[in-house]
Amino acid sequence: MTSKRLFRLPLRFALVGIVLVSLCLTNLAPANAQTMFSLTPLTSFPADSYPAGLVYGPDQSIWFTLSGSGAIGQTTGGTNLNWALPDATVRPLDLTIGSDQALWFSEENGNQIGRITTAGEVTEYSLGAESRKPTAVALGQDLALWFTEFDGNRIGRMTTSGEVEEFPLAEAGSKPLSIVSDAEGNLWFTEWGTYRVGKITLQGEIQEYPIPNPPARPAEILFGPDGNLWVSFNTGKTVARINPQTAEFTFYRLPTQSSTLADLTIGPDGQIWYVGTQTVGSFGVSAAGASPVVTEVDLPTPVYTYRGRSQIIAGPDNDLILTTANTSDISRTVLPGTSLLRNLQIFVTYQPPVLLAAGPFNIDARIVNWTNTAASNVEIDLSLDENIQFVSADIPGGSCAQNNQIVHCTLSSLAGGASLPVSFVMTTDRIHEASVDRSLSIKVVSAEGDYQPANNRVILFTKILRSIDFFYDFSEGADGNWSHQNTSTPVDGLKVLGLFDNDEVSFDVDVLPPHDRVWLCFDLYVMGAWDGSQYMNADETKIIGPDLWVNYVDDQRLLMTTFSNQSQYNQAYPENYPDAVFPSQTRSASVGEYDGDPATRDARYHFCYRLEHADLSLKVLFMGLNLDGLEGEKWAIDNVGIKILYDALFDYIYIPAVLR
Repeated sequence: MTSKRLFRLPLRFALVGIVLVSLCLTNLAPANAQTMFSLTPLTSFPADSYPAGLVYGPDQSIWFTLSGSGAIGQTTGGTNLNWALPDATVRPLDLTIGSDQALWFSEENGNQIGRITTAGEVTEYSLGAESRKPTAVALGQDLALWFTEFDGNRIGRMTTSGEVEEFPLAEAGSKPLSIVSDAEGNLWFTEWGTYRVGKITLQGEIQEYPIPNPPARPAEILFGPDGNLWVSFNTGKTVARINPQTAEFTFYRLPTQSSTLADLTIGPDGQIWYVGTQTVGSFGVSAAGASPVVTEVDLPTPVYTYRGRSQIIAGPDNDLILTTANTSDISRTVLPGTSLLRNLQIFVTYQPPVLLAAGPFNIDARIVNWTNTAASNVEIDLSLDENIQFVSADIPGGSCAQNNQIVHCTLSSLAGGASLPVSFVMTTDRIHEASVDRSLSIKVVSAEGDYQPANNRVILFTKILRSIDFFYDFSEGADGNWSHQNTSTPVDGLKVLGLFDNDEVSFDVDVLPPHDRVWLCFDLYVMGAWDGSQYMNADETKIIGPDLWVNYVDDQRLLMTTFSNQSQYNQAYPENYPDAVFPSQTRSASVGEYDGDPATRDARYHFCYRLEHADLSLKVLFMGLNLDGLEGEKWAIDNVGIKILYDALFDYIYIPAVLR
């Protein structure tokens, strides 16, 4: 992030939670260099382009933001592709891989979060008229994008469909800056303005921890290979270690030649690497804390101005990629020796939006090894919550076994750059509540470890329902599930969907969870001079029918019949046309004036069906045929109820007995 030398303001301590602090500042003495490395240019851009965000991306390329020129780009083997944003002044800053395997980025001046596919298709999502100054962005284990709003004093959450939720911080001027996920799924962030570190759960609960005797303003935050959080500051050579379980702070002063550490990352050698104002270097971490700097080398040009951003990431080839805040170059250094760690990441490609009690469902995912070297002895753990039971798994080349609520799967190796599809089939226990909230988590590790230790797990929240219910009395209109949204009030006190004549009206819903039953109920209003099954009028001078009405669920025809509102003409209902003949208005639920025209008495019919249904989409079709038009013969529907449920034979017997 941009570093600025400012006078420290008086700190108002607002203690939230328990904060412990180590009372001593550990000074680390320099050590002899164990390995040597050098910086070489990876790629360069025109002056004032200022590459800022870096990530090793979905197509095994280095992706970057160009904050000065307003573009997103990628480089592979020295070849660059750049995509200019619609507004060159938005200052794209931070960058991460989303759960959809697209690249997501913050626009510091554009007040937007952007998305770009590997084909270069850009979408931008506005955060509103008020300036938010989105700064850092991170992938949460809930598959959403989490970001800091430096001016908005909020933490934001955005789904991959662009839905935004914002969580305000308690104290004005907190200026949240950097954000990262820990192993438990919590997001940790620095508060540059109030000298604090904050934590937000995936449910949006916030805790804030004042930094004891802060050496400077907190800047970058990293989830380290030791399971602790590490924080750098906007001035000075000190880093802080934070225990995420106890919020204990321990401070370490590094023997670096840099006056300030601008960014931190985990290298493929398991060390924490930094880019500073004068140097690039690393230090080791262990249960005892930080070890002395292994080695560092000078930057080609020291950073004394801050027009861009300094960032460092691990690359795929036992290397490190970095930018510095005053140049338009991306540099690279290769670490001698063998790569120790791998970078494994999970992408969920299918998750049902809800689950039905006692029904099967599946979750599909893809495991990617971003490095170019094989990961060995890969382990995949699926943690099941209450009410969720494991059925089977499809992991090519792997095997699984269950122990209580943990499904443990093993795979001998995953090649470098490989993308492995996996699928889990589960089922749910019966529930007696209307709904319960449950979660599952998936984690993947290899024998070599992972140098992005929070990327290799996801947490999936789900809701288990006894049924999915839709009900429409159209008092508030019709939603987007309906092909027609026109409602009317033909007489006082009656609001219906319609009026219709020779129309096809459908209700459609997609992405249903596995189920085996659908219940459908509705009222049909038959209004006007319907002629039933009559073909010609009395003197056989005019064709007047048959007046047909049809109802389908998907491709299954429920009813094709005729209705009559005239006593001289018969109808086929309650049977199908042309199989039966009944007097007019047979089996009507009520008769009355429903269209406001007293010339003909209208009829209301009530329908209820219980159907076997297993498709993951549902279409209910209502259709009039051969009618004279709205002036003469019309229809409408009301009180539509649709219930989608898993209703196994055992449940028919067991659940009513329990409820009694």
